[in-house]
Amino acid sequence: MNLNEARLHAQELDAQDALSSLRSHFDIPEGTLYFDGNSLGPLSFRSREVLNRTIEFEWRERLIRSWNEDWLEMPARVGNLIAPIIGAAPDTVICADNTSINLHKALMAAVALRADRSEIVVDINNFPTDIYIAQSVASQHGMKLVAVTADEIIGAINANTAVVTAKVLDVDFAVGCGYKYLNGGPGAPAFIYVAPRLLETAGQPLQGWWGHAEPFEFEVDYRPAVGIARFLTGTANVLSMKSLEAALEVFSGVSLEKLREKSVSLTSFFIDLFDDHLAPRGFTLASPRTPESRGSHVALGFAGGKELVAAMAAEGIIADSRPPDLMRFGFAPLYNTHQEVVSLVERLSSY
Repeated sequence: MNLNEARLHAQELDAQDALSSLRSHFDIPEGTLYFDGNSLGPLSFRSREVLNRTIEFEWRERLIRSWNEDWLEMPARVGNLIAPIIGAAPDTVICADNTSINLHKALMAAVALRADRSEIVVDINNFPTDIYIAQSVASQHGMKLVAVTADEIIGAINANTAVVTAKVLDVDFAVGCGYKYLNGGPGAPAFIYVAPRLLETAGQPLQGWWGHAEPFEFEVDYRPAVGIARFLTGTANVLSMKSLEAALEVFSGVSLEKLREKSVSLTSFFIDLFDDHLAPRGFTLASPRTPESRGSHVALGFAGGKELVAAMAAEGIIADSRPPDLMRFGFAPLYNTHQEVVSLVERLSSY
């Protein structure tokens, strides 16, 4: 379809969008087209409001009393807000630390549960920090790290495999960050999930006082807390966790099926327009065409892609790049629209 037809179709799709009102929760600067929520989610009005109250009232007025009044329970409370978003049961998710630290905890816990095995299997195309953490765990245990492509993982699993890191369902452990699609703000804390069947048998290597059964008894010996709390380590980052907790309010009452449906609609619409307008101009598609095989962002290959991303940013169209020539566009169903997709394609096709 030509771009005029695409614009009309986008208007129809946006008019039918049951999630369209959610955009009003975010303070996206006027004139900005934001396609980088897969790297950093935008500021929500609620986060600003809650952070102001936390600073002016909870910290300034209540001071140390706020720990008992609110802050001590926050990691579990936020974990339970995240749980339904990722399809987890209550009290199986805790908010803490960052993704790398939580991945280290999960891998160490998994290896300990399979102490008689000698290999860790990872997807070689995982984000680099995932590989680095897995290398560290393998090195500490004298294990072999088996790094293969996603379609080779099944064939790499054998009797020596202690743990596999992959993006799959029905997992034993899972970790994720709070500042991308969850919009918690830069450096917002991450989360870790542990399957209910493992909560009372799995341990973790960073035995800090917040993971102790009775942290304020100040015992010399470590006793792990009951349940998911044992995967805490040290003091919570209150301000950033408060921002995350506030941002998660937008998910209340929102159907995850509708979120996924809109995500697929946005990315599929972009790929359709890519075929018509961008492929003839030398852009290549670097993401799967099958919706089941991709998330909510689409990567394009283009010589000079990094420079083009920078040029668009100067115009208020924010995206991301990866070496050597990838351009990444995140389409967040909470706030992106189909009409914005057309505007993006118009700009890319003019290059």
